Amino acid sequence: MQRHNLLLVSAVILGLARITAMPNSCLTTSEKLEAPDYCQEHQPHFACESEEEWSEKCGKPRKFIEMTPALIKRIVRQHNVYRNMVAKGNMARLPAAARMMLVAWDPILADLAKLAVMRCTIDPIGMSLSTTQASRPGYNAVFSKYPKHQQQDVLKILNSHLKAWYDQYYYVNLESLLTGKSAGGQDISHFLQLMTGTNTRVGCAMASFHEGLWKHQLMICLYGCNKQKDQFAYRIGKTPGDSCACGTDRQYKNLCRPDNDNADCGFKKEDDDDITGPITTTTTTTKKPKQNCKPGTMQAVLDWLWGF
Repeated sequence: MQRHNLLLVSAVILGLARITAMPNSCLTTSEKLEAPDYCQEHQPHFACESEEEWSEKCGKPRKFIEMTPALIKRIVRQHNVYRNMVAKGNMARLPAAARMMLVAWDPILADLAKLAVMRCTIDPIGMSLSTTQASRPGYNAVFSKYPKHQQQDVLKILNSHLKAWYDQYYYVNLESLLTGKSAGGQDISHFLQLMTGTNTRVGCAMASFHEGLWKHQLMICLYGCNKQKDQFAYRIGKTPGDSCACGTDRQYKNLCRPDNDNADCGFKKEDDDDITGPITTTTTTTKKPKQNCKPGTMQAVLDWLWGF
């Protein structure tokens, strides 16, 4: 009995030692997120201007697709699975990520995405979508359509939407991570949004509506961070996670655990005047490309980065 108590005390001491040794930036809190007063923004905000009504573009019947715990779990999981695969550095033309954050669900961004799907379009919003935790959210939109008399599986369509975004990596090379452009001019914006290394949050909404003989399933996802101009989509390194301030995740071993130093993607307050609206990328469902693009010409840049 005494030996059991001694082992228990030792375990507690070791646990406390680990907590004490952990940097302050790693001591994250479970603080509940609250939506700000969007009408107090210094620029027109989408949520303030929105009347929370379905657009005339939305054919009837139209409805929200409930974001069940199962759907939310799938969205978050697939984002982290795809990010983990890229961060590992085993994909052709793409280097490992020294710092790519783990993504979690953000209900505030999800609420804004719900307003966005009521427009029944993937067109850019062109207004601020900022929240307390995200001053410049990223934006991905996609829809599928099928004969309205056919029954379709919502989850299967969701999976195809996420995969369509991810499949744009066929057109991505090292240079694309910096410029945001593919060698052949193909759209890669959705993939780059998925892989924005500083992003830690995602919130999505889905809706269905009719248009003529077709039924549409629309999904819009908002992200805490977007790729910044003239910056790599993620920090490049020789070893996955070698710049993670708080170590890597247990399940997704190539992704960084959350840390407070990454708050609001590292944006500075003096940069607020440059905010003009969300970064917007849109697509319809796409087919898998048949040919890969040619490698980029930035190996020297990669060698330079690895030299640090």
